[in-house]
Amino acid sequence: GERGGERERMESYAVESGFGIDASAERHTVTLLLLRGCRDRSEILRAMRENTLPVPCVCTDASRIVDKIVLLSAFTTALLHRDDASLMKTRTLETEVMYCLNPTRNVGASFELFGIREETEWVLVGTMDASEEQCTRLVDALGGELVAWDDTTHATLVDTDTIQSIYKIEDDELRVSSLVDLVLSKMVLRDIAK
Repeated sequence: GERGGERERMESYAVESGFGIDASAERHTVTLLLLRGCRDRSEILRAMRENTLPVPCVCTDASRIVDKIVLLSAFTTALLHRDDASLMKTRTLETEVMYCLNPTRNVGASFELFGIREETEWVLVGTMDASEEQCTRLVDALGGELVAWDDTTHATLVDTDTIQSIYKIEDDELRVSSLVDLVLSKMVLRDIAK
């Protein structure tokens, strides 16, 4: 019946990537969902910050995430931070993921730069170790249309000019490296540069 159709829909549209921090670490699964037209976006962002959504998740403006590897890298770094409390800059794993996307150490700017706003049409949602049922509840709570997502679809949504501006990437840099590689480098350099 309807439940079977919902499960098929989730399997069709969720992109999952598993990763482990080290050989002895647990493996986690991050499910990425692309939603269009979520209702009450400012309320969703507030609920994400306060960890009151039915399933803990990260809600980002899809146009500002150049590739899924960037969001997965932010999840990986946030897990490392969570495992060493001295590295955590925020209170929850999900807000730490938002912080890890940012090329600067300004926690508040992370939400302004990568969080959803009222004008955000496409929302890229990331959740860790969530079941299909939890993902269904999350999509229902966010009120958006779940859209089939692949790298080609996502590439059409990316605002490369804004991403270049956020990460301070010059055109000269793009002659020798990809935008994805440069974004990942800027994310890593934030923690190295003092």
